[in-house]
Amino acid sequence: SLRKLGIYNSRIIENGVAVFNSASSYIPPKELDRKEFILFLGRIVEKKGVFELICAFDLLKNTGSNLKLVMAGPVTGKMRRRLNGLSKFSSDIVFTGPALGDLKWGLYENTDVFVLPSYSEGQPIALLEALAKGATCCASKACGVNIELSRGRVIDNIVSKDIADGIVHCIGLKKNGFNIERPSSVKSWG
Repeated sequence: SLRKLGIYNSRIIENGVAVFNSASSYIPPKELDRKEFILFLGRIVEKKGVFELICAFDLLKNTGSNLKLVMAGPVTGKMRRRLNGLSKFSSDIVFTGPALGDLKWGLYENTDVFVLPSYSEGQPIALLEALAKGATCCASKACGVNIELSRGRVIDNIVSKDIADGIVHCIGLKKNGFNIERPSSVKSWG
């Protein structure tokens, strides 16, 4: 059909999400001694809302939550120190470095909620992968999610309280037996 338009030397470059059935050889990071964790996967930089995410995590921990926060992605030593210095609960923050292969898919499959509170995104592949793996997701409007997430929450304002509220909402969906196979279980976002 491209030839009909006069385009002869072209290639199709796909920008899709390859989803694997199972992370069969997934071994969780040794710091994840508890099952419950929040996952951020991507470049660990300021524009991804990571400072606000750390503050939201502290709000959750102050309520007595036993959650851990997994920060999977490339991070500089300086950024890691800044983030750990921001949290009173830095011992419950796990930096995995870049997550690839079975580690990445296993994190998506086992997380309580995937969070992407980004200030700017094109097409966030990490969010698409998380949704494709069935993760409950909490993402900012800047992630290009123009419709309400069927498995999670869209964050209007990238502030720690709104992120924490979104995480609590998402964990509630998961704990209440939310099942992506049953669309009727999707409740109003009110």
